[in-house]
Amino acid sequence: MTVYEPGSVDDVARYQAKKLAKEGDAAFARACGEFARNDAFRSPNETIAANVGRDRDKGAMFARVPTGTETCTFCLMLASRGAVYHTRKTAGEWGRFHRGCDCKVVPSFEGDPDAELVQGVKPRELYELYKQFKEIESYKLPRAQEDALKAARADAAGDGVFSRATSDGELAAYFDAGVKDAVKRFRKSKTVDSYDATVNAYLSLLGDAYGIELAGERYVNSKGRCNGADPNGEELWIAVKARLSGTYLYASHEHPGVDFETESGLVEFKTPRSIRKVNDLLVNASRKFDAYP
Repeated sequence: MTVYEPGSVDDVARYQAKKLAKEGDAAFARACGEFARNDAFRSPNETIAANVGRDRDKGAMFARVPTGTETCTFCLMLASRGAVYHTRKTAGEWGRFHRGCDCKVVPSFEGDPDAELVQGVKPRELYELYKQFKEIESYKLPRAQEDALKAARADAAGDGVFSRATSDGELAAYFDAGVKDAVKRFRKSKTVDSYDATVNAYLSLLGDAYGIELAGERYVNSKGRCNGADPNGEELWIAVKARLSGTYLYASHEHPGVDFETESGLVEFKTPRSIRKVNDLLVNASRKFDAYP
C-alpha cells in the first residue's frame, strides 16, 4: 500500500526549504530524505495491516515490533501488547508513527498474543521495559540524559532484537551526550551540590541500569569552586560492559591522568583508533601504573 501524499510532501519540502538559506543544501536534503524514508518504512507496515484485516476470519492478527534506538515509550507500550490487533479500528492509536520510527508490523496466526513472533522479542519483556521507560520519564531529566538512560535500560534488558539493534558505538554516543549535558549544567554554578545533582545523579542512574555503582570524584579548589570528573561516553561504555563499580577520577587531583578507581585498585581506559596505536597506548598506561602501582 502506498502512503505517498503529494500535498503533504510538497508542504514538507517547502517548509524544509527554509534551511537552504541558513544551513545549506545538506540540511535540506537530510530533512527531505528522512521524510521519504518514513514513507518507505510505513508502506510495508500498512500492507501487512491491510492484509491481516482481509484475513481476520482465518485468525490473522498483527503486532508491532520495535527494532532499534528510535523506539519511544508509546511504541514500546503498543509492542508490549503483542499480536492483539486485527483491524485498524481495534488498533486505535496503533497507526501513530513518529519521525524516524523504525517499528515493524508482523502478522501472526498463533492465537497467543504473547507469542514470540520475532526471535528475541517477547511482549512480556517489552512490557517490563516499558515500565522502566515510564519510570525514567518520571525523573523529568533533560532529553539527552533521558535518551541515554533508556538506551542503557534497553541494552541491559537482555539479548533480544531490540537490545541488539543498539550498537556499541551508538550506546557510547548516547552515554556521551548524557554526561556532556550533565557537566554543562554543573558548570553553571560549580558547587559540590550542583555536581551531585547533575553529573553524579546521571552516573548513578546509568549504573543502576546495569546493577553497578558509578560516581565521579569532586573536590573544592583553592578558589572555592568545585571541580569534578568528566568521563566520556566510551569510558562509560567500558565501565557498564565490564560491570565495574567505582569512581571516575578528576585528572588533576590526587591521581593525575588515571581514569577510574575500584575497590581493587586504579583503572586506566585507552581507546585505540587504529592497530598502530595499541602499543603506544599500552606503554603510556604502564607508565601511569609505575607511578601508581
